[in-house]
Amino acid sequence: MRIIQFLNWDINSIIPYLDLVKRQNFDTIQINPMQPFKKVNGNEWWASYQPLDFKIGNDFGSKEDLKKLCEEAEKRGIKIVVDVITNHLANDGKGKETEPHRDIDIKIRGNSDYFKKHEKVNVFENYEDIIDKSSIGLPGLNLRNEELQKIILKFLDELKECGVKGFRFDAAKHIGLPSDGVSYFSRVKEFLDKNNLFGYAEFLDGPNNLENELEKTLYDKKNEFTDLMYILTNEDSKVKNLSKKVTFVESHDTYLNEDGTTKNDDIESIIDRYVDLTKKYENTLFYVRDKKKGQSIDSSNRERFADISWINNGKIREANKNKGSEVKIKEEITDIKEKINDLKKDKLFLKLHHELCMKTRKVFINEINYESSIEDCIDLALLDYDIQININEMFGIISNNFPDEVLVNYVANEFYKRKWNERPLNTMDFKNFESKVLEKVIENQNVNEIHLHLDRDLAG
Repeated sequence: MRIIQFLNWDINSIIPYLDLVKRQNFDTIQINPMQPFKKVNGNEWWASYQPLDFKIGNDFGSKEDLKKLCEEAEKRGIKIVVDVITNHLANDGKGKETEPHRDIDIKIRGNSDYFKKHEKVNVFENYEDIIDKSSIGLPGLNLRNEELQKIILKFLDELKECGVKGFRFDAAKHIGLPSDGVSYFSRVKEFLDKNNLFGYAEFLDGPNNLENELEKTLYDKKNEFTDLMYILTNEDSKVKNLSKKVTFVESHDTYLNEDGTTKNDDIESIIDRYVDLTKKYENTLFYVRDKKKGQSIDSSNRERFADISWINNGKIREANKNKGSEVKIKEEITDIKEKINDLKKDKLFLKLHHELCMKTRKVFINEINYESSIEDCIDLALLDYDIQININEMFGIISNNFPDEVLVNYVANEFYKRKWNERPLNTMDFKNFESKVLEKVIENQNVNEIHLHLDRDLAG
């Protein structure tokens, strides 16, 4: 996904920009929360993240406006994602941060079982505080309660009926997961899968170095999250499943918050960093900056205050075509290298090596080391792989996405010219192997892209 975020834009004002969004190769638009929200002096942007109910319609537009936007977007192959706030509701003002706002629907406000403990958490020290207390200084919702879950799922269903294709779940780090005994996100996933929708959950604030127990817990929780849906998180956050990771250079939080990390960065540097991000990750988000810094959100002409650097920007247009495989390949190779180095210390090296290759490639690579023989490798790999390669003094990784069978056949014939039940006796050192493949690439004009990854360091 290549997502563009229009925060604080009137719903109808986005429609005239749909063709430009398509031209820039974005396939998804993230819009404002559509829930009614509390009024604050100055109409600050953060007010829309303090909802009063689970209904559609607020200062940005009505249910009919949302339907129209979804219809027009679908004509252009663009998906609409709505930011949904399900972790908390609006508070009742200064000094009452964890008390529900007086304008919240009485059916919700009057049920104490729908809310977490009214305890504000100022310092995050343990995971239980994060998910069981009002940890962000707002009245947190008790999503263990299945009746409350029904109210929220009904709201998501109403959004779906408007034509919405996905959801961003705000403050997801503060919501318990199935392993915590909270079924909320399991039910959300079931709803998404049933209706062919997608969701990504905001899960920020590291962990990056795993220095303490809380960070280790959050690290595990992030990776549990990717079993449920996509996860919106920092680029440097350690998430194993990169295909489920949605990354960004800048968000409304980093730009609009007083202590925002990108508020003083120039837009050109943001764009350049976004371009680099698309090379690494399949799913990225680009935030359209608000020159008014989020004020006057009741205006129906928010686009007048938006930064227009993204419009017709060639860098962004070309970047959004990127496959996002750079980091994925690099991390995959590094991961395999680390596993192999660990496995070499184990007597079960050959068996595990075999299983590892089975999971990652259709090519089995016979690595000759001090503890194994060619015969051992052959016995393990028989009939399990399309190609067997015996490489001496190096470890190679060959992608299963070769664009041309000629190169596959060349590599196979160069290294393995015998039947499956005979030893692959041919060997070649790294430099000769590399030069031979390059010669073949030059010779074969039909090969435009070679997914062949060889690393001298992988020799161990």
